[in-house]
Amino acid sequence: MTAIVKRSPQDQKIFESFKRFAEEALTIAIEAGGLRKQTITNNKARIAALESYQDLLATLLADERACARVRSLVFREGGLNEDDLKGYFESDVLLRFLENYIAQPSGTKFDAKTFEEVFESVEAFLLQGCHLVRSLAPLCLFEGPDSPIYLDDESTIRLATADDLSEISSRTHLLAEGLGPERKQWIVDISSRIAGVSGVGVPSDINRAENILTAIRLTARGGAYLKFLFSTRKYDLSASSAVPFTSSHLGTVTKIDGDSVSSLVENLNILRLETPPELGFAIRRFNQAFERTEINDRLVDLVITLESLVVRDGNNGEVSYKFKMRIAALLGRGKTLEERRSLRSIAKAAYDFRSSIAHGNPKTPKSILKTLRPMGFYNLAEFTLEIEDLTRELLQLILRSPEFRDPKLLDDLLLTTSETETLTG
Repeated sequence: MTAIVKRSPQDQKIFESFKRFAEEALTIAIEAGGLRKQTITNNKARIAALESYQDLLATLLADERACARVRSLVFREGGLNEDDLKGYFESDVLLRFLENYIAQPSGTKFDAKTFEEVFESVEAFLLQGCHLVRSLAPLCLFEGPDSPIYLDDESTIRLATADDLSEISSRTHLLAEGLGPERKQWIVDISSRIAGVSGVGVPSDINRAENILTAIRLTARGGAYLKFLFSTRKYDLSASSAVPFTSSHLGTVTKIDGDSVSSLVENLNILRLETPPELGFAIRRFNQAFERTEINDRLVDLVITLESLVVRDGNNGEVSYKFKMRIAALLGRGKTLEERRSLRSIAKAAYDFRSSIAHGNPKTPKSILKTLRPMGFYNLAEFTLEIEDLTRELLQLILRSPEFRDPKLLDDLLLTTSETETLTG
């Protein structure tokens, strides 16, 4: 594995010396404790072994005679002095390294590649004052390609492995039913760095996971949601955290295939840019619509999202008129007059439903059906799904085309739309 930083000649000396010291210390621990050298692959066995190793290694590090021969070997061959090694051979640092080295699947066999991987976490702390953190977030109601989706240098959507699920289940109570090796399970995998000597949870990882989920919802229909975000220091068993997320209540699976991967990545890249407050509000309400248990509440969230996008100047003029006309003009570009009229009718009905619900006077089922049938809908759930599609389309359009965030330009669009008089009549 490539080191996280390009080492200076002096840092390389320290790296080699630490490697020799760790190898000798591990050998002494094995000899002193009569520990087996074969690989320990069972997770419970590794954890049990660590409990017995800890006291042994702590004793070793406190034993000046035992460490003396290692130090002399390191200094003689590495040509380093105490100042060079300051911090690297502190007992807590070395103990943490050895504990986590032993816990690797390769067991107690000293292996150069494993050393490089485990040392990377120690090096990040010692040279950069930070920890490498890995976060995993199981995706529910989601189906993707079997090959990983590389979102950026630090984030991937991939199929979860048995080791992923085993690690999560052994260290958190949040791995509930529905996740397991007997079925395909996709997972969001995020790598990051956290400053300081302690702590695991990374707020930026939570934000990144939320952005990934939003990008998924903007890309395709369905009720995909994240179950929780499990974070741990890379190659470190000393601490972990788990942050639960809110479930979706749609019940339908979100499907991302090879053709929609590029759109997903593009949506995420746009979301990662600095988002204006008005768009941040719209995105939050769009996501809240997936968390609602009542169809009326879901419709209200979606219409509020649309309203925040196209009627930001709501205090000036008739809101309902601006709402239906601007949506028809924006989403009707390049469409026939009949299609734009249909968009106008759908937007008007959505706004009327939202107003009646918000004012505590929801329409009766008979009245709803009377409104929806001429537009080709036969229940409020079907109509709400159409509003979700319109919201998804409009959000993506405005995220990609900032000029449409200006209410004046939206009205100018009405003036340039062909057959405007007929549409507004």
